[in-house]
Amino acid sequence: MAVTTAVSTKGMAWVPGGTFAMGSADFYPEERPVRPVAVDGFWIDRHPVTVAQFGRFVGETGYVTVAERPLDPADYPGADPATNFTKSDLLTLYPELATLHLKLPNL
Repeated sequence: MAVTTAVSTKGMAWVPGGTFAMGSADFYPEERPVRPVAVDGFWIDRHPVTVAQFGRFVGETGYVTVAERPLDPADYPGADPATNFTKSDLLTLYPELATLHLKLPNL
């Protein structure tokens, strides 16, 4: 039996789906090849979401961000697995980084 959840779209805008060229032939090998990707339409908030709002969302849904999920080497063919780290990986390995108030780049 499928479970459906009513979702309010108040304050949101519909972004229609479409196809775009994803990837790059000019930079990192794992970005190759440039290929067409189809994306479904989706709803997006018209205004920025605060940290508090996002925290409530995570608490209510158990959502895990992409940055917190382990990387799958199959998603990065040709990349050196020893360099595939997420911010979460780095903070797990080096918890002291969290106290330095560094703005870590998106890895």
